[in-house]
Amino acid sequence: MRKFTLAALTLGTTAIMQLTLGAIASLAEPLPVVRGVKIGKIQYRNSETAKDAKLEQAILRELQGYNPSSPDQYVRYYYNRADLNDDGKREVVVYLVGSYSCGTGGCTTLIFTPTAQGYRLFKLFTIPIAPKGVSTEH
Repeated sequence: MRKFTLAALTLGTTAIMQLTLGAIASLAEPLPVVRGVKIGKIQYRNSETAKDAKLEQAILRELQGYNPSSPDQYVRYYYNRADLNDDGKREVVVYLVGSYSCGTGGCTTLIFTPTAQGYRLFKLFTIPIAPKGVSTEH
């Protein structure tokens, strides 16, 4: 199994989605060189924007007690797909944003594995800060 570091899968603001809204991720503009610092060979991608009903079901399954009709519990999400373990299947990294899923330490990130029935939760992180990244470097 390939080791990976979850560190700059950009979950760009150009693709904000609300649960129940919903195009394949596109390349985002590269970051400029600032004070002579070059970022390197990083490929930045905007979040995917295609509606995926099974993904939304999986997200809602993990948000125990979430009420999508409550204005106090508004949640948006960003997502991208990346094969994190070299199994030929692209896992889905989901970053949730909103009062229901964020706290003083950051917002919830979920990683789902695709299955024949939809998606199964692989990992839940409760205090990560965006942006996220995938790297083959250790």
